[in-house]
Amino acid sequence: MPVVALIWVLLHGLGTNVAMLVVGVHSILFTFLGRDDKKSPYNIVAIAGFVAFVIMVFWDKLNLHLLNVYVIPVGLGVLTLLHLFGDQLPVETAIGCDLLPCWPCSAAALFTH
Repeated sequence: MPVVALIWVLLHGLGTNVAMLVVGVHSILFTFLGRDDKKSPYNIVAIAGFVAFVIMVFWDKLNLHLLNVYVIPVGLGVLTLLHLFGDQLPVETAIGCDLLPCWPCSAAALFTH
């Protein structure tokens, strides 16, 4: 539903202000729907919406057009999803994700297994 609404906004040329409003409202709606259950699939859509909202703010409002800027919101979204759904991952994947902030350790762990 949020993707269809966002595509409709962009196809009708309503601009990024309306697109940010649509994404923000849908993110809040899905956050509300997933508030009772930490493992709710609504949380995935809500986090993706918040990441998309931040990316639109960076691109349009702050005029940040470097790829390096977008690593932070996407990385925080992935880490939030890992925090919410980490216990459903296989042990090998979870160990690799726990070592990601320390990239030399994760590289060593990948080559030793």
